[in-house]
Amino acid sequence: MDERVEIGQVDPGERSPNGEALALESVRRGRDAADRALAGDLVTRVPGAEALERVVQAARIIFGELDPHAAPASVWQMLRTEVPSQPLPSGAGPEAAIVALLGAMGVVKSKSEARGRIQQRGLSWNGAVVPGADAKAGEPLAGGHYWVTVGKKSHSILHQP
Repeated sequence: MDERVEIGQVDPGERSPNGEALALESVRRGRDAADRALAGDLVTRVPGAEALERVVQAARIIFGELDPHAAPASVWQMLRTEVPSQPLPSGAGPEAAIVALLGAMGVVKSKSEARGRIQQRGLSWNGAVVPGADAKAGEPLAGGHYWVTVGKKSHSILHQP
């Protein structure tokens, strides 16, 4: 993360390798439209206009405003650097049980916790509430990614190795 978060500390002409991360953090912190507009201005100046759409889409996914299926692989690649992310075990595919994947990969503490979250409707997989403990992973999002939300604020990405 770029340490020069304060406005005025980033040279508008500079191309920062961490610019997308800086902008995404600014958008995450943004509580209103003015903050989001400022974050958009920042990302346009720092990493370039091309990155703005990726950051906006990523933020909209995090805030639950965009269907994860609508995001291209480049958004998921960027998000993998910002939220906990790990490769799926070899052989895990669309027929893998969600409960087993989450428990084995440490997204939840145990399969039992995963089942409890599902029963409480507090676990989402690729943007949809997991319907039952026997649910399968299904087809991944763009680039082989699965978007997991536990509760309202805990996000993870599982991806093809």
